[in-house]
Amino acid sequence: MTGCVDVDHLSVRYGEVVALSDVTVSVEPGRVTGLIGMNGSGKSTLFKAIMGMIRPEHGRVLIDGDSPAKARRHGIVGYVPQAEDVDWSFPVWVRDVVMIGRYGQQGFTRRPRAEDREAVAEALERVELADLTDRQIGQLSGGQRKRAFVARGIAQGARVMLLDEPFAGVDAASERTLMSVLDMLVSEGKTLVIVHHNLASVADICTWACLLAEGKVVSVGPLAEAFTTETVHTAYGISDDIFTGAR
Repeated sequence: MTGCVDVDHLSVRYGEVVALSDVTVSVEPGRVTGLIGMNGSGKSTLFKAIMGMIRPEHGRVLIDGDSPAKARRHGIVGYVPQAEDVDWSFPVWVRDVVMIGRYGQQGFTRRPRAEDREAVAEALERVELADLTDRQIGQLSGGQRKRAFVARGIAQGARVMLLDEPFAGVDAASERTLMSVLDMLVSEGKTLVIVHHNLASVADICTWACLLAEGKVVSVGPLAEAFTTETVHTAYGISDDIFTGAR
């Protein structure tokens, strides 16, 4: 198993509102797949379904052939949340955030072993946060916080990384560092699924794209095929050559 994500004829309804309608997407390892669309397009709902946070009305999501819940229990999936989904005032240190990724391998005691501490130290080194291990997480910059959660996934040994708007609120220098980290993960064959809203930078970040509009897939596939002037126009009602091209 290598980190495949398969969404098969997925439909999700919130009361009378259809959030996703018969969505089918297959995400292969070694790709950065962007979930792209306007607010209300269904990209956040699809992301939550892949996370196993919502129950679909029809269809299913499989991660390496297992349900999202089982994949999470087995440490296959790592998650980088949006900034607003985290209480940054909570008194937890950077090393503790990353150590959470090791919980599934520590048994009932949750007592870190030498190999756990080594895995955390190596993960922090790889995302260039080794010198901030004893810093309270809320004291980090926006980009450093995102890298801390990426480090958690690395320490966990996750094969699939789900990143919710990882570049939102990040300065240019931090964006370059984060991009370098993500490139490293892709080179190792990891599967990256990113919710992304900035059309101008899609070609710099993603290698595949899934464009959604009104809960349906507009296009999905390699960036040069799925992210074109025509598909962007369909999804957003706009057309501009700046949005075309592949990484």
